[in-house]
Amino acid sequence: MTDPGRRDLWSVITGKGTPSLRGLLLRSVIGVGVVLGVLTVLAIYGLVSATASYRDDQLAAVDRATASEVILADLLNAETGMRGYALTGDSTYLVPYVRAESTYPRNIRRLRTLVTGEPALAEAVEPFDEAAKEWFTEAEAVVDLRRSGQVSEAVARISDGLAKQRLDELRTEHADLRALVTAKVPA
Repeated sequence: MTDPGRRDLWSVITGKGTPSLRGLLLRSVIGVGVVLGVLTVLAIYGLVSATASYRDDQLAAVDRATASEVILADLLNAETGMRGYALTGDSTYLVPYVRAESTYPRNIRRLRTLVTGEPALAEAVEPFDEAAKEWFTEAEAVVDLRRSGQVSEAVARISDGLAKQRLDELRTEHADLRALVTAKVPA
């Protein structure tokens, strides 16, 4: 014979019938378990979101730094090539210069695209771009002098150091941009 004072589990959980301490405790334990389960799910979601955001910020910083490094490396190689051509007249030295001249517009567009939405970085790209354009202007003048047979003028222009000064300005602007890119990465 069943005990009329005992209730089945479902009536205890739902609180039907005569209230009991056992039912109240069971409902409290289940309620706390549900709340802890929801909090655990929210904590895991927050952790995954924060990790994904941190990873995305890291990847963006690496892409930005790489894009600026590509430009700087191209221009350093172009500087060496331009000097070699001006001093020797050997047109094979112009290969890195011509390559940098043709890839620069694409590379600076890529860098600008990568800093979109970051006003400080976008602002830092402008003097970097200006320094590169000033270097190209000076390098073109030296190359044109050599191509036109004005060797001593081309060598004198190299000796004046304006192209090197322009490249040093580019390095300075690159260092400033690089510092901003690094500062944007969360610690």
